[in-house]
Amino acid sequence: MPYFSIDVLGWKQLQLTFLFIIIGVTAASVQGYFFGKIVRRNGERALVIAGTLGMALAIAIVPLLSTSAMLYAWTFVLAVANSVFAPAATGLVSVYADPNEQGTILGAAQAIGALGRTAGPPLIGTVYDVSPVTSFLLAGVLMALAGVAAFQLAPVSHHSPPGHAPPSPSES
Repeated sequence: MPYFSIDVLGWKQLQLTFLFIIIGVTAASVQGYFFGKIVRRNGERALVIAGTLGMALAIAIVPLLSTSAMLYAWTFVLAVANSVFAPAATGLVSVYADPNEQGTILGAAQAIGALGRTAGPPLIGTVYDVSPVTSFLLAGVLMALAGVAAFQLAPVSHHSPPGHAPPSPSES
C-alpha cells in the first residue's frame, strides 16, 4: 500500500505517517478496548471469518481508490479487520489445540504467520512490479479464500473445545 500511495497518489513522508498512525491507533483501540466485547458477543470463529473477508475486501479495493481520503478510509477498514482477525485467530488456535500441546501449536502457528509475513511481501511486491492492480486483487483473492476456508472451522464452545469432552456432572 505504501508503494501504491506514492506511485498513484503522489504521497510523501507526511501522508505515509498518517497512514501508519491510522493503522496503529485503530489496532490499539480495537484490540485494547473493543475486541473483548466483540469476541464475547460473536466468538472467535465469526471474527476470524469477518476479519479475513474484511481484509480481502479492503485490500482488493485499493487499486480503485483515487483520493487520499478514500485510501485513509479503506486503511481504517483494513486495520479494523486485521485487528479483529489476529487475536481471534490466536484464540481459535489455542481453543482447538489439545491443552497439553497448546504452547507447541501456538508456536507453530506463530512460525507459519512469520513465514507468511516474510515471504508474502517480496512475492506480492514482485507481482506489484508487473501489475499493481493484479497484486492487490491477488492479495484480496488469497484473503477471500482464507475467509471461505474459515467457514469450515467447527463452531466452538469455550466450555467444551473440539476434541475435549465437557466435564461430566460428577466432575463439575
